[in-house]
Amino acid sequence: MSGYQGYGGNDYSYAGGGGGGGGGGGGGGWMTGTQVGSQGSPGSASKDRSHTNTLRPVTIKQLLEAQPAPHKDGEWKIDDHDLGHITFCGQIRNIAEQATSLTYRLDDGTGTIEAKQWVDPENPHAHEARTKLVENMYVRVLGQLRTVMNSQRRYVTAAHAIRPVEFNEVMYHALEATAVHLHFTRGPKEQFASGGGDKGDVQMSGMGGAPQAHSSVTGTTAPKAANDPAFAILSPTGRAAMAFISTLDAEGAHISVIAQKTNLPVREVSKVKAELTDNGFAYYTVDDDTLAPMNF
Repeated sequence: MSGYQGYGGNDYSYAGGGGGGGGGGGGGGWMTGTQVGSQGSPGSASKDRSHTNTLRPVTIKQLLEAQPAPHKDGEWKIDDHDLGHITFCGQIRNIAEQATSLTYRLDDGTGTIEAKQWVDPENPHAHEARTKLVENMYVRVLGQLRTVMNSQRRYVTAAHAIRPVEFNEVMYHALEATAVHLHFTRGPKEQFASGGGDKGDVQMSGMGGAPQAHSSVTGTTAPKAANDPAFAILSPTGRAAMAFISTLDAEGAHISVIAQKTNLPVREVSKVKAELTDNGFAYYTVDDDTLAPMNF
């Protein structure tokens, strides 16, 4: 499985914690672990936890200023929105090596923060991973925000989620984080459009105002059939939904659009959201009803 799709079509792959679960949550997870996200049975996740399957581009300054989510121990908010998995780019300033972990101090120009990567000392490839990254290298991190026990010091737990990047990607990420911040603080760009907009704009229908289009199919991803072996573990509705979702870009599509394109009832598509996210086939983007594909 792959993860977040961004600059230049790069695949920001990541694997979640075998020891901590949920993308390295709780300070666990080996580099050879499973993918990020809950591994529960299809449909088991509640909507209240659906934000944990989201992935948001951020700056280090935003992480340092994030507010604890009320009544949700260990969870955070940025721009008054729940924070799930995060990604950012930065330059390695220092590397601290221990028997079972590597700690990187990272700087993105807005602040500094540590990212902890867990490694399995019995893994024969562990040494190679330890020497892959060096000081002053630019890297991308995927993980979750945490605090040190009995302390207010923040860090990012990133199980097998740190990789080198070009500086162009660093600049791209800064723009992307800004765009997402503006989306949440000032509203989607469509509300400021003076004309009809392009085919990727949100259009409101007369039936309850549900978005009728959120993003366009990029054409860069070959569509998969509902009977594709990759979808074998999904329910029939889940397979049909993923056949369409797999053609989308990183913005994804609202469930009303998915239903329209697959000739499925909206309520049926809504029922399989957790199935798709729990099994690592899709993730939520701007809200709990908009899905984008994990790229295969």
